[in-house]
Amino acid sequence: LVFLPRPKYMTQSSQKFVLCTSPTGWHKMAYTEWIPSSPKPDAPAVLCVHGLTRNGRDFDYLAKALCEKFQCTVLCPDIVGRGESDYLTNATEYGYPQYMADLTVLISRLGETVLKNGIWWVGTSMGGLLGMMMTSKGNAPIRKLVLNDIGPVVSYSAVDRLLKYATVHHTWDTLEAATADIKSWFEPFRCTDEQWKYIVDITTKKNADGKFVNKFDGPGLTKPLLDAKKPDSSGPPPPIELWQIWNPLKVPLLVIQGVDSDILTNEILEKMQATDVKFEVAKVEGVGHAPVLMDEQQIKPILELFAQ
Repeated sequence: LVFLPRPKYMTQSSQKFVLCTSPTGWHKMAYTEWIPSSPKPDAPAVLCVHGLTRNGRDFDYLAKALCEKFQCTVLCPDIVGRGESDYLTNATEYGYPQYMADLTVLISRLGETVLKNGIWWVGTSMGGLLGMMMTSKGNAPIRKLVLNDIGPVVSYSAVDRLLKYATVHHTWDTLEAATADIKSWFEPFRCTDEQWKYIVDITTKKNADGKFVNKFDGPGLTKPLLDAKKPDSSGPPPPIELWQIWNPLKVPLLVIQGVDSDILTNEILEKMQATDVKFEVAKVEGVGHAPVLMDEQQIKPILELFAQ
């Protein structure tokens, strides 16, 4: 028998968990860890953080590419209430302070790697907001930052579109029915057939009764958003403006925009460019919110930033 040599930078992924706490109690946060067979001792770790109702498996294609090119460890968490992570028993605890606390636990797990080499952060939508929040803090270990279709301004009209599907725990009798709904929810992704199949697979799970369900705590994780947008006598809520986490950013920064996005609009992007923050822009034609980072065109700018 003749055995082919093992590729020098073969990647391996596995699902792991860390224990975190909230005011109510303990919970598990799941994450996918990607490691090369021959890690570079000076390589930063990469943290990839997903959007509101998504999970860490969104980054499988990107994580593999990063791991192979830079021989680095890549961690892709399922933020609590999503994917394989626990759901919080008290829905009012869903929010950015809890998410940052949980991510700090995960970052701490990397130990000396973070202290010596730092972190590269890729964040889609909510994950990008978390990236800005964490990076803008003093002594942050984040050395490079990618914001995928998100900026420091978010309009509630765009949030309303997400809430149309995100507030309910969905159950389907067939995978075909699940696929139809998920393609409708995430139509702005503009995926290929292969990508849609993958997204449906990582967005759903099959219960013991044979029915399919979504892998996010819709009624729970959207409660803070619904509470915040309740109308009052002054009219609809104003846009959420977070310039206080944008203006301090000094790290090498890439902003990816889906050209048809209703979250990172051209108007918001122009306001960002009028500030003192220096950043590169990669525009993805024919895509809305948000680019799925599953093909070479969308991944290439990230690899180029991290190679600098």
